[in-house]
Amino acid sequence: MRYFVIIIIALMPAFAPAAISVKRATPTIQHKTFDPDKPPKDMPRLNEHEAAVTVCGFGFSAEPHYEIVSRERGADGNYSAVIAVSGVSVYVRMSIVIWTPKGVTDKLKAHEEGHRKLDELMYKKLAENAARAAGEEMDGHRFTGEGPTAAKAATNALQNMFQQAGRNYMAQTAALNEEVNNTYDALTQHGANEVTEADAMKQALEKYDHDHPAPAPPAKK
Repeated sequence: MRYFVIIIIALMPAFAPAAISVKRATPTIQHKTFDPDKPPKDMPRLNEHEAAVTVCGFGFSAEPHYEIVSRERGADGNYSAVIAVSGVSVYVRMSIVIWTPKGVTDKLKAHEEGHRKLDELMYKKLAENAARAAGEEMDGHRFTGEGPTAAKAATNALQNMFQQAGRNYMAQTAALNEEVNNTYDALTQHGANEVTEADAMKQALEKYDHDHPAPAPPAKK
């Protein structure tokens, strides 16, 4: 199982009231076949004990509504800028590519499909809450950036905001998804033993729930 991360920044000047909206796109799934003797250049290199690979990509983008509240030039000639965010739309998505060799066995195919199912389950379980949390880190807050021009300083303030929000989103989604898939691989020995994919998925998800219990609801006053 492999992962890659996509973070796209989309900028939008302020014109809407403070709000957070979240949109979770349906995962896109591709199945690709390769010749083990001549793997294509766009295919990830197989690690030891791997005969196939599933690549999962998490995407995060946002459109903040913001205004530049200050721009100052320092003694060194560089600028600092402060932006205030008054609303943000967050968009998240997932892409999955399953690479299997020609003549793939039913067992190996089932193993990679297990990765896909886990990816989709975890994306559905985690993505919207993580995206909303990322939105809350941006909405209603101010961010500072520096640069050689006032415009660049404002852009860097936005970049700083997105990098932090994006890192936190990935920590609450991709990192946890990788944890579950690593457990699945350990249980199945990458599809090489007789443990069924259904049993391995069930055990991997149970371990995740045990290691990451849901927070207790707030006490009633």
